[in-house]
Amino acid sequence: MIPQKRKTFATDLRSQVWIQQKQQYPDGEGGFVETWTDIRQLYCKIRSLTAEQLGQYKTIDVECDMAIDFRAESDITELNRILLGGRIFEILTIVNRDELGIVKTATCRERKQ
Repeated sequence: MIPQKRKTFATDLRSQVWIQQKQQYPDGEGGFVETWTDIRQLYCKIRSLTAEQLGQYKTIDVECDMAIDFRAESDITELNRILLGGRIFEILTIVNRDELGIVKTATCRERKQ
């Protein structure tokens, strides 16, 4: 049996996502309109933690919690959100995995649009 080489963290970063930040713009009538603006693009690893199927009002809805791993030098906070294709992930927590300053893990919940 031939031993397999262990994959590096760089080979796990396959999903390309956008990090978005909430911006407020004047609406011209004295108020503000909140929009989400793309601030940077990065590669990450996405893992499913839990999925819960909810049946309400004759519809089936799925709430999914995800763990998203990315490089630690990224300046992402809980005020940002992650956009993967048409899917939106609200960031709940960000932890410095293993306290080494190499990988951060964001615990996220997928939001419907």
